[in-house]
Amino acid sequence: MARYANADWHTPTTVVIPSATEGGKTYIASAIGVAPCINGYSVRYLRFYDLPRLFAVTRDNTHQLEETLSDFINVDLRIIDDFAIVAIDASTQSDLLAILGARDNRSSTIFVTQSGPSHWAQAMSGIIASDSIINRMTAAAKRVELGDLDMRTIYGDRTRQTPDYWE
Repeated sequence: MARYANADWHTPTTVVIPSATEGGKTYIASAIGVAPCINGYSVRYLRFYDLPRLFAVTRDNTHQLEETLSDFINVDLRIIDDFAIVAIDASTQSDLLAILGARDNRSSTIFVTQSGPSHWAQAMSGIIASDSIINRMTAAAKRVELGDLDMRTIYGDRTRQTPDYWE
């Protein structure tokens, strides 16, 4: 964690944080994102399932779409949480490919996910575009392995052990 907290986020870095549901992925990604904010880097966080809706709303307004794409591309660190938990339509896939292509070897991105590349490919309709997206995400990515934690179960067990717990 200290290495990521002190990282030079201007040096293009891709980080993938895979873990099961309630494994602490979002917490870790958010914690990693705080340090660059404190150190003057621009950081933007987005849940993946908001991406199609965001682009659908802006797609009819060329100026607004360009501003949205520019914000995605020009931020120092982009955190995309819950990657590929919903299917990716062709338009969103095209926008995502454009964003990742523009950020490739230029900006840093953290992907938080419950699955791996084989599931991501199934969630995307276009085979060639999905291969390109997955390659940009994984080719030089660093992985933060969290193991098989289930924080919901851990906190539930702790709660059941408190004196004021009732069922």
